[in-house]
Amino acid sequence: MIVSKQLPDQATLKILLDYDPLTGVLRWKARAASFFEDGKGYGDRVAAAWNTKFAGKPALNTLNGEGRFRGRIFRTEYMAHRIIWKIVYGTDPEQIDHEDGDGTNNRLKNLRSVSHSENQRNMKRSARNSSGVIGVCWVSRDRRWLASIRADGRNLSLGFFQDFADAVAARLEAEKVHGFHKNHGRPAKACQTLKLLEARRAAA
Repeated sequence: MIVSKQLPDQATLKILLDYDPLTGVLRWKARAASFFEDGKGYGDRVAAAWNTKFAGKPALNTLNGEGRFRGRIFRTEYMAHRIIWKIVYGTDPEQIDHEDGDGTNNRLKNLRSVSHSENQRNMKRSARNSSGVIGVCWVSRDRRWLASIRADGRNLSLGFFQDFADAVAARLEAEKVHGFHKNHGRPAKACQTLKLLEARRAAA
């Protein structure tokens, strides 16, 4: 199991941040001078400067390499979707799944707390995938399509197929059997898939 860093407590997060569940946007709240006291009596001045610069502005909105929002709270970096879950429900999620596959869509209805294995059942198609369908690939040596799936920690072969559509059907059926999310491996556009099929046939 992947262990994530512990999040700040819910009460503190609600003091620091405002969350709109309809837009998915986090914003910084104005901070009291007590957050900036350093024993030198500058707390009010520093708080005023901080609030002028940040209060009401979007928070934790830096995109990481995976297309998800992140940011720092008291010098520690957190993922925005995990912070949102803690604000709303008061618990640390194991992992957060964006149901529509859009890591920037932090609307509450698009987030769900899942296990690592459940999260693997709603993944984006890799940029390296050339068939347009996860688990379906062209095997040049056999001149056929291979369908496969990884489930319950095992790689399972679903067989070789002469027709691309049959390989895709086998993969989709296996996804249903193993409880994959309906958005898993969102398919390529029809025109892209058609061009791929035409290229394969021309090379055959």
